[in-house]
Amino acid sequence: MEKRIASSLDEALACSCHAHNGTINVSPLRHANFSPLITALAVSGVIISAIYGLRSAARVFFGPATGRMNEVTTRHPPVDLNWAEKFPAFILLAALLFIGFWPKSMSDSIQGALDGMKFTPRTITAKTAADNVLQR
Repeated sequence: MEKRIASSLDEALACSCHAHNGTINVSPLRHANFSPLITALAVSGVIISAIYGLRSAARVFFGPATGRMNEVTTRHPPVDLNWAEKFPAFILLAALLFIGFWPKSMSDSIQGALDGMKFTPRTITAKTAADNVLQR
């Protein structure tokens, strides 16, 4: 019965449950077991995908110019950005540098919002857990 309640709570609360002496400790912050092999494979996949994507982008953007490209650029030479195009880029650059050099300007307000959402682990009895499962 206790095993069924723990698995039902696990599904209902989407967290890990630990049964001990007739009580079930519910905490979504509990660390799960992991496999080093699966972790290594996942990290390798991310690295290989990044290399593949960067090489593809380099070939698309920095590959050798074709004959058609040379023909078009001689007829219509590329021009630099005007101020109406540079101004928004400077605003974005200034915001990026501001947040990069002073990240606390953003992290304080984000932390304030997260503090209101903190979950405190609670201990419930097997009877309370069974009642919650049976009410559904």
